[in-house]
Amino acid sequence: MTDATTTAAPDPTTTESVAAPVTSAPVSTLLDTGEPNSSTPPANDAAKPDDAQAGSEEGQQQDEQPKGAPAEYEDFTLPEGLTLDPEIGTDLKALAKELDLTQAGAQKVAELGAQLSQKWTSQLQAQIDATSDAWSEAAKADKEIGGDKLTANLGLAKTALDKFGTPELRSLLNESRLANNPEMIRLLVRVGQATSDDSRVTTGKPPAASGGRSAASVLFPSQQG
Repeated sequence: MTDATTTAAPDPTTTESVAAPVTSAPVSTLLDTGEPNSSTPPANDAAKPDDAQAGSEEGQQQDEQPKGAPAEYEDFTLPEGLTLDPEIGTDLKALAKELDLTQAGAQKVAELGAQLSQKWTSQLQAQIDATSDAWSEAAKADKEIGGDKLTANLGLAKTALDKFGTPELRSLLNESRLANNPEMIRLLVRVGQATSDDSRVTTGKPPAASGGRSAASVLFPSQQG
C-alpha cells in the first residue's frame, strides 16, 4: 500500500513541462480588444519609495535656490535683434532691487518689457502705414493735384524738390511719409509751376504768375524787402 502511494506521486519534471507560462499571451490582443490584462497586477496609487524620495530631493533643491535680490544683478538677455538701453537696464535693476526680485524674476520682467516694446513698435508702424496710405489716396483724389493731372503734377513736384531741396529733405519726406501728404505735394507742385521754364513768356517779360519774382520770393515772400 505504501509502495503504491509512493509510485503514484506526480513527477515534478512532468508537471513543470506541461504548465504554460503566464506571459505567453500576446500583448497585441490587449490593445486590439481593449480588455484589461488579467496578468497585470493592480495599480497602486501609493507613491513608491523611490518616487517619494525623488520628490523630497526636488523640494530640497528648490529650497536651496537663492531667494530675494542678489547683491548685484547680471545683465539681462533679450530676444535676438533687441538691445536694452543701458539707462533702462540700470533703472530696471534698481526697480528689481526695490521689489526684492531674484535674478530669474528680474529677467522675466526684462523679457516682458521687450515683448511690450515689440508690440508697441508694430502697432506704431501699422498706424504710420495706415496714415501714409490715407494720404496717398487723398492726393490721388484731390481736385487740384490728383485725378488725370496726378502724373504731371508729381513730375512738377519732383522737379521742384530736386531744384530747391536737399538729399536730407528728401530722406525726411520719405521716411516720415510726408511725401505722400497731399498738402506737401500741393506745395511742391505750386513751386514747380511758379518756377518752370514753361511759365516764362518768349518776349522776355516776367510771367504774370510769378510777377518776375525769384523762386526764393515765391517760397518765402515775407523775407523779401
